[in-house]
Amino acid sequence: MHSTALSSGTPRTEGVSDASVPRRSAVWGLLLTALLLSFLLSLAVGANPLSVGQVWKGLVNPDASEASIIVWTERMPRTLLGIAIGMALGVAGALIQALTRNPLADPGILGVNAGAGFAVTIGVGLFGLSGMTGYIWWAFLGAAGATVLVYVIGSLGRSTSPVTMVLAGVALSAVLGGLSTFLTLIDETTFESIRAWGVGSIARVRVDDVMTVLPFLLLGLALAVGLAGSLNAVALGDDLAASLGTSVMRTRVLGVLAITLLAGGATALTGGIGFVGLMVPHVVRWMTGPDQRRIIIGSALAAPRLRRRRTDRGAPRRDRGRHRHRGHRGTRAHRARAPSEGERTMTVSPGIIDFGYRVLRARTGFSSSRIALRTAVVSAALFALAVGFAFVALFLGDYPLSLQDVTSAMSGRAEEFVSMVVIQWRLPVAVSAVLFGALLGIGGAIFQSLTRNPLGSPDVIGFDAGAYTAVVVVMLAVGSQHAWSIAAAAIGGGLITALVVYLFAYRRGMQGFRLIVVGIAVSATLGSVNSYLITRADLDDAMQVGFWGAGSLSRVTWSTLVPVIAISLAVIATTILLAPSLRSMELGDDMAVSHGTRVGAARAALLVAGVATTALVTAAAGPIGFIALAAPQLARRLTGSPGVSVLAAAAMGSALLSAAHLLSHVLAIAFRPVPVGLITVCIGGIYLIVLLIRESRSRSGAAR
Repeated sequence: MHSTALSSGTPRTEGVSDASVPRRSAVWGLLLTALLLSFLLSLAVGANPLSVGQVWKGLVNPDASEASIIVWTERMPRTLLGIAIGMALGVAGALIQALTRNPLADPGILGVNAGAGFAVTIGVGLFGLSGMTGYIWWAFLGAAGATVLVYVIGSLGRSTSPVTMVLAGVALSAVLGGLSTFLTLIDETTFESIRAWGVGSIARVRVDDVMTVLPFLLLGLALAVGLAGSLNAVALGDDLAASLGTSVMRTRVLGVLAITLLAGGATALTGGIGFVGLMVPHVVRWMTGPDQRRIIIGSALAAPRLRRRRTDRGAPRRDRGRHRHRGHRGTRAHRARAPSEGERTMTVSPGIIDFGYRVLRARTGFSSSRIALRTAVVSAALFALAVGFAFVALFLGDYPLSLQDVTSAMSGRAEEFVSMVVIQWRLPVAVSAVLFGALLGIGGAIFQSLTRNPLGSPDVIGFDAGAYTAVVVVMLAVGSQHAWSIAAAAIGGGLITALVVYLFAYRRGMQGFRLIVVGIAVSATLGSVNSYLITRADLDDAMQVGFWGAGSLSRVTWSTLVPVIAISLAVIATTILLAPSLRSMELGDDMAVSHGTRVGAARAALLVAGVATTALVTAAAGPIGFIALAAPQLARRLTGSPGVSVLAAAAMGSALLSAAHLLSHVLAIAFRPVPVGLITVCIGGIYLIVLLIRESRSRSGAAR
């Protein structure tokens, strides 16, 4: 077997991919049948329904009849466009998952959608762009530019790192998405133009536009098919792929080029279309096995079925190969050896995991904890920085204050008006910046540890999408914009969504990967509902929903903050008690059980705590994005810890949100008010990109 693999240059795959020929034939037959059925239904279903017989007659005997005109003039171009777009997105998703070796990656992870959306927003808002032809070229250039930038960041080190490339894509997407939202919220004309394009539709695309982009799509498909064999080798790891004669760098460069052509061309034509590139490769992998050649061809056949109409539907099926690329969860015996001088060691004993770092020990009558010295120092510095940012923000506003005014108000010696401005208006907002940032950091640390994935955050279980949907319904359908009704809707919608995701993901236990996939499916469904409601709403109502969705601390008062503080203390205490269990579960369920951890109960309690952190913030200030995702990764890089630290993530979250709060005041004075949620995604994204660049350069220097 080894000689065959070496001679061919492509490793042989076993398991599901070695299924019998009849089974593979049945799979391909099923995919082709589904594609043909979707093709016929797309021609038959519409405002003027046609029977299958009428469709067939119109196809084989084109004439001047009404059915033939409808089929060939109105529905055939749209159907062929749907097939082409579906193929492009499905194959692009298969490529990005193979290149990054991350089953949660989709074309949007490389910044394709965000780059296209930002470029179109710039064109509409600053240059008066209008019309689909103008949108196409701006969107395509934006998608290509974002993808190239992500790849450059991921390639700064000695070699291209899939994890660095994924994180760079997430960071750049957040920055561009935040800037796009800001530009749309400050101009009604831009908002009106972008909200229709951003939903994603094939109805408004002309044949001439399709012919313009079609060569790029065909070239991307050809590259993907040609790279399939090399992707099988890259999936085994860079070193093994190189030993098999595969050029890893060439494969990645051509793969990124193919993704740019496919996803960029599709996004340029139809706008942002999510979830197809994520779900289709999972379904095809479940049916055909891990061979990338079959996955790419199968994705090209299966994806158009999801693009039969203007919206994409569906939920991912179970992936039998979901554990294939994970490390083995069991333990392995190795011959012991003495550590060399200066080497850090890891000691594992029941209930204690020692990674060899200098630690601080805190003991009480009820429990004890161990914190790495560097983690403690960095966390203290970040918390101090957060408090400093919040304190400076007390000086700024429509009524500027001096240091003496603020200190006098804090000590109770200031005038009544100054005291009201500081104590009643600005202090609750400053306190909420520190507290809410810590809560979001804690929630992100919990979910990234449970899922063992740097893309994990409370957003992945659909909480933000559920909260947003409930608020959209209350504001647009019910017509209520009262603060308490919005807060109740946000909490209720988020918790119900989280419960639904948990129930669907539970299968004789809870696996982090399944939770993420189901959460993404539910989030995508609710996101489509939100986009539809906003596009159908009046412009003023839609912009009100957009402002709430941007996240703002300005609406926080003591009456809303005091209950949040009380509940937050309980959530933080629960997280502290469960922190040892969380660290044990990072090593795998089997290892955690051997340490005496009740994995099922601990995971459920941590999920509730993680959801509660986001629920409290969303109810008081609206959804504040990216902190829960970025804070744990930023903190891990600053502390140098082997895993995610809850304490450091909380400190980093506080520093990020407090800095964003201070910057929002500065921008309000110099330009105009900006929601703090938009600033967080920009600050966190830029900071994460800078850290990734520095980390890549340091690795490259150490390698030399």
